[in-house]
Amino acid sequence: MALIQGVNGAEHVMQYQEKTAGYIMITHFFALLENTTAADATAEIRQLADVEMVFYVYVINEQNGLKGVISLRQLVTTTPTTPLKELISTQIYTVHINTPQEEVAQVVSRYNIMSVPVIDQLRRLVGIVTVDDVIHEENTEDMLKMSGAGEIDLASRSILKNTLARLPWLFASFIGGILAAYIIGNFETQLKRVAALAAFIPIIMGMAGNIGTQSSTIIVRGLATGKINLKET
Repeated sequence: MALIQGVNGAEHVMQYQEKTAGYIMITHFFALLENTTAADATAEIRQLADVEMVFYVYVINEQNGLKGVISLRQLVTTTPTTPLKELISTQIYTVHINTPQEEVAQVVSRYNIMSVPVIDQLRRLVGIVTVDDVIHEENTEDMLKMSGAGEIDLASRSILKNTLARLPWLFASFIGGILAAYIIGNFETQLKRVAALAAFIPIIMGMAGNIGTQSSTIIVRGLATGKINLKET
């Protein structure tokens, strides 16, 4: 028998903290009992084609405990009467319901998988996080950080809250502008003597801005994918 856990709606996210695997996971997923045969599993998949992105077949026991995973390719090329428990790979990458979404994104990126199962304290399968879901969440957060918008809550209508979140970045930009004006002021005499030097000011400022944007893009993306680890630097 196929197992479809709950429904994919807003009612389950209230149980978990924001930006965790439990919060972003899909609860409408596909799994099969370990005694199911390959032929029955294939038939179940055909009947449940509307289930969210069936990349892998997750195999569970009677208590919903995660036993392993099978790829769809392996399932359709095996002997029809073979039970799933003889086909599963027990080397499966999982995340806990309280795992931060940044770490979930790192697992998906590091192991190049399309979805990752979410388990609870008893190792019961409670949901899955697909690559589209986690990358969307991380890309949104990364783009906000990269643009200097910080941890802005896009769903919030509070102008004050979102403005306060941006203030540190705006203040840093203001200080940088003051320093630039001070430095340029010290060379006022030279600029008057050789007016052509003033033409290089916007060029230098533009290059500095581009370098800053490129550097922040590389660093933020590296942190999101796990390729840069602050603890190891």
